[in-house]
Amino acid sequence: AGMVAQAAELLGKENLIDQVEMTCCDAESLPYADSIMDAVFMSFTWELFDIPEIPLVLPECNRVLKPAARVVVVACPREGGTGLLVGAFE
Repeated sequence: AGMVAQAAELLGKENLIDQVEMTCCDAESLPYADSIMDAVFMSFTWELFDIPEIPLVLPECNRVLKPAARVVVVACPREGGTGLLVGAFE
């Protein structure tokens, strides 16, 4: 909920708030109909899922996507990472 509020504030400053729908929900049970989205984009959230949850999240993303749509995941490796980005994330 905090990230949704922060994103809404930033979108408001750019006059883009009316062009975006934001929802705070469970990634294992998305509150959307089948085949309605053009894309699913996850940025630095993948690392927050426990390994057993990932096989539940991916099919749910696929369910809401239109045919030929894409899932885009931006992630930071947790193992072996020691750079500035890994430190900032953690």
